[in-house]
Amino acid sequence: MEYSDEKIDKGLAARLTDVFTRAYRLFASTKTSVCILGLMAVCYLIGTVFPQGADLSEYVKEGGRLVFLVSLFDLLDFFSSPVFLFLAFLLFLNLVICTYDRYPAIFIKDDYPREFEPLHSIALTQDIKEAFVKVREAFVKELKFKPVLSDSLWTVVEKGLPYRPLTWLYHAGIIVCFLGFALTYLFAYEGTVTLSPKRLHTVVPDDTGRLKSLWKKKDDPTDFHLLLEDFGTEYIQSPDLNYPDDRAARLAIGLGWGSPAYELHEDSLFVKGWKARIKVVKGKETLYEKTAEVNSPLKYGGYAFHLAGWEDTVKVSVDGNPILLEAKAGDALFVPGLLDPVVFGDVKAGKVLRLDGSMAELEAFTTVKRKVKDREEYLGKVRIGESIDINGRRITLAGFETGSVLNYRYDPGAGVLWAGGLLALVTMALRFYIGWCMAAYNIVEKDGIVYLELFIAVKGLGFSPERVVKALEHRLTKDDIRPVLLPPFK
Repeated sequence: MEYSDEKIDKGLAARLTDVFTRAYRLFASTKTSVCILGLMAVCYLIGTVFPQGADLSEYVKEGGRLVFLVSLFDLLDFFSSPVFLFLAFLLFLNLVICTYDRYPAIFIKDDYPREFEPLHSIALTQDIKEAFVKVREAFVKELKFKPVLSDSLWTVVEKGLPYRPLTWLYHAGIIVCFLGFALTYLFAYEGTVTLSPKRLHTVVPDDTGRLKSLWKKKDDPTDFHLLLEDFGTEYIQSPDLNYPDDRAARLAIGLGWGSPAYELHEDSLFVKGWKARIKVVKGKETLYEKTAEVNSPLKYGGYAFHLAGWEDTVKVSVDGNPILLEAKAGDALFVPGLLDPVVFGDVKAGKVLRLDGSMAELEAFTTVKRKVKDREEYLGKVRIGESIDINGRRITLAGFETGSVLNYRYDPGAGVLWAGGLLALVTMALRFYIGWCMAAYNIVEKDGIVYLELFIAVKGLGFSPERVVKALEHRLTKDDIRPVLLPPFK
């Protein structure tokens, strides 16, 4: 039997359509979402058990187990592994299809049945005609319900936020979050820049995002410059504990027979925080300026600049020579005529909060040490203009300069992630805490007694069927005549 090309093409198209339909139904199912989330929960458990970001060789040295599986599935960087990314993609695809599949339901008018199964019943004292008026007034005017169906045996009223649009918006927010994750994963990078006072600095990225790294391309330097206008450090006086060397004295303190002694030195200082006044400059124009703090970064041009620390550079003269030597605090400075290098500590300058609550300005000073082989020998402290003699050489602190060390991050997905997360959190909160309530009621007369029959459905925590029934019963029976207990007959 021979088949024409047209029949073969139609048969292939029918099979492809059937496969596509099955796949669409699979990913539009909530069961699929639950299965994928369960697998991702296992992935998070794996990421908790194995140290993320650790080096494989260090993991082996520390006695790590299952080395073959760790290496095969990249368990030390599992959240960037193909397995986790594939599951994340499946979840993203599932969310997109679920959101698309449920979007038309937002605009579909609810098709309520003609009759409901009553869940609650309230006996009324009004006649049946008056009861219809009173019940409607109680629902609409007092409880603020909105009528949605009144041309049936049962009247349907609603109150609260419609849950279908909120549920759809919640899923849409999660999708936006996934897009933000993707942008961050593909394009984000980090780096460090040190700003010297009164000098323009251009951010030249040393790294690049994962996508650009595939073709070994780095981002161009920024078209703006950073200018450090001012830098200040704040300290708190912190007394040093003078712990006794004598064992008996230490035992007495431990048993509560004695009190520990504290000493307050000039350098008994604890860093409280630091601030940097930074300008964003282009040409002669100042585009933006901000006083950045530890938890308040400067953000501009897609970059976020976080204060990571500071870097002191000391300037010294030797024997009054006008040519100054410079060295970073903590680095070795080789002075002509001295065999051993000299090391200057961090410059203590700025403001200090004293123990009595007053704020004072520190007179800048630094420590001086001499590096002898593998140890450092403490020589003393110097202030600006003061000198210290080292083996016949007079070392004078002529000045210092403090630069600000910034960690920067370029992340085009951060704004998208914030927007998606905010949308998801707000809609989820509205969905759970405000809620939605639908009430269907019918008024019937049985054996001469008028009854209000109720069916109530709620979504979220904002409504409770019992509270709605109680509030309704109170409003419908508050004017009823109550029997009063008469005094005993004498």
